[in-house]
Amino acid sequence: MKKIIALLTAFILVLAGCSGEVEGDNILKVWYWDPYINGTSISTAAEMYKTQNLDVEFEFVEMAREDMQTKFTTAALAGDMDSLPDVILLGDDIAPMYLSVYNDLFATNLNDVVDYSNFPDYKVDPMTVDGTVYGLPFDNGVSGLYCNNKIIEEAGLSKADFENLTWSQFDELGLQIREKTGKYAYSWSAITNLRNLVHSAGTDYVNEDGSLNIADNEILKSSMQEMQDMYSQGYVYDAVDWTDYVGSITNGDAACTVSGAWFVPTIKQIEGGEGNWFIAEVPRLDTVEGAANATAEGGSSWYILENGDQDVAAEFLNTTLGSSSELYDQLLTEVGLVATYLPAAESDTYKAGDEFFGGQTIYSDFLTWSDEVPPYLILENAQVAQDSLGTYINAVVKGEMTVEEAIAQSQAQAEQTAV
Repeated sequence: MKKIIALLTAFILVLAGCSGEVEGDNILKVWYWDPYINGTSISTAAEMYKTQNLDVEFEFVEMAREDMQTKFTTAALAGDMDSLPDVILLGDDIAPMYLSVYNDLFATNLNDVVDYSNFPDYKVDPMTVDGTVYGLPFDNGVSGLYCNNKIIEEAGLSKADFENLTWSQFDELGLQIREKTGKYAYSWSAITNLRNLVHSAGTDYVNEDGSLNIADNEILKSSMQEMQDMYSQGYVYDAVDWTDYVGSITNGDAACTVSGAWFVPTIKQIEGGEGNWFIAEVPRLDTVEGAANATAEGGSSWYILENGDQDVAAEFLNTTLGSSSELYDQLLTEVGLVATYLPAAESDTYKAGDEFFGGQTIYSDFLTWSDEVPPYLILENAQVAQDSLGTYINAVVKGEMTVEEAIAQSQAQAEQTAV
């Protein structure tokens, strides 16, 4: 019932904002995508803020993420600042490019009020330019190793076997699972899995100046080689698309996968799965010095724009999503939002065991792993690089192309469209 009420509240606020019914002198206009998670989160934060700030009103505008990016870019290029909101949600993959190209459009007020030590470095670093932090970290993209314990036990293994693993050690477990059960030990979407591997070693596909980092990226080469080795051993299910990937896990065709914290609701849809799953920290690349048992797939964060009411917007974000464990408890309970606000891990809600995962304190674990993710750069040309790698990664893992060939061709392809 709480979830339904929260969703109805979010939708009412969105409709009010879009219909132009919000009036007054102190109005914060907010753009976001996804009414379920993002919409409910920001509207619930607004309700909390308004209990102490009755004179502040909110106008919420929900649109598709791609439409928002187009609308923002069009307004920025045209100099039409009045059409932009006070607060905007941006994906962690696109925000660094916007901060570089349109830096003068973003306000710096959050840098003065937010305690960024309460958030993981991997979220803070991409929103930092010349020592100034521009955003407020939001949802958690940290990944875990999701494992079907029924298949694990059928293979003669236990949860303890999956602690503090390297990928080479996982290879041994994967072969045992495949041989003992006939099931695949691991399922992936190849390009997403590649990103998780390189992020676990603190890099992406670009350099600090935004230039491409493909051809000379030794961590990328090691990651691609590891994936080729994994696939060659016959225990990996190579999903053709998202539906196939989810099906391989929910249907019990594969025992394990690495995915973000947001994958929990998908696992919980498995009929009869309660008590049969656990989430371990991800394996680390043993071929790369300094690689961690932690990685992330990104996420999104909130930003304040120069044209709006910067001081009020900064106070609103900082006093709610920037510092309230109570708010994050509510959002976890109602819509399953996993915070990047590290102190939330100490709340009773986050420390509570989840019976679907055998009583494991999965949300506290996610926040612990968040703080261990090595910072990595996602800057201009990162998407271009990933798209080019996506062209060749499946050929690499299947042994149809060498890592060196794929790296060279990816670099050449990316250079054609890189900025």
